[in-house]
Amino acid sequence: MGSTGPNQCFNDEYAALYLAGRVRAIANIKTEPIEPCHREFLRHMRVRANLVVPILTHQGLWGLLVAHHCQHPRPWSEPEIQQMQQGALVLATASSIQSSH
Repeated sequence: MGSTGPNQCFNDEYAALYLAGRVRAIANIKTEPIEPCHREFLRHMRVRANLVVPILTHQGLWGLLVAHHCQHPRPWSEPEIQQMQQGALVLATASSIQSSH
């Protein structure tokens, strides 16, 4: 959608959390205790639930792998979270990502 989100919500503090391996599974953006600007960012994209895992390389945090569910709130199962983490590991070792540093 061409947006990286508001800077006041996605700053170096959040990057540090993901660099440390943070995984964030939000089942319902309306009830999850998140920053109002984050909630509004997700609401603007019509997201109802999201799952975020870091893509970590030897050089650090390359990016985030994000799954959005837009129809209704959705609890994320442990196997789904593990699949996303596996996907992030695969991406982190991709030659195109390794050569982008």
